[in-house]
Amino acid sequence: MKRNTVFVVCFCIAVLAVSGSHAVKPEKTPKPEKTPGLTTECIIFEGDLESAGDTIIVGCCPNAGPWPAYTMTLDVMGISNGTYDGYLFINVFGTGPSAQYKVQFWTWDDDERDPGTGDYFFEIYGGVLDRNRKTKVLTVTVDDEPATVWVYHDDFDPVEVPIPSVSFVLVRTGDLSYCQ
Repeated sequence: MKRNTVFVVCFCIAVLAVSGSHAVKPEKTPKPEKTPGLTTECIIFEGDLESAGDTIIVGCCPNAGPWPAYTMTLDVMGISNGTYDGYLFINVFGTGPSAQYKVQFWTWDDDERDPGTGDYFFEIYGGVLDRNRKTKVLTVTVDDEPATVWVYHDDFDPVEVPIPSVSFVLVRTGDLSYCQ
């Protein structure tokens, strides 16, 4: 009886080994390509500043650049309201409970770093930050904060236009489903 049991156990192990070696393994889902040191994020503006076009951004806003291409609709006093192709910089400004958010947007070609006629540079500091650590979503609510726009004309001398009240909501997350 022991001999039969040993034979059955050995036979079962052999069958499992052979079937496992011939099993069809599922294909791995390819991971999205990553650029070393750069993250892919969803960045959305709504309000006086509004996202226009693609809001999935690669490599936004470490302190030394890159400054990703971004299309934004501006609806603020002091400039021709409309949709502009430009570049974006956003980041936390300050620390602790007094931390604010810095948003900069400009319309000239970043490679030239030389504004031309009809170019704009928009800048605002402020807002209330809400970091949801569970979902990894940062929401910044800017309500009636002062901002500045520099408007460039033919002579490349900017005209500074203070804007007394700008309001918008910014959502920044690595969850790209927010952009769909």
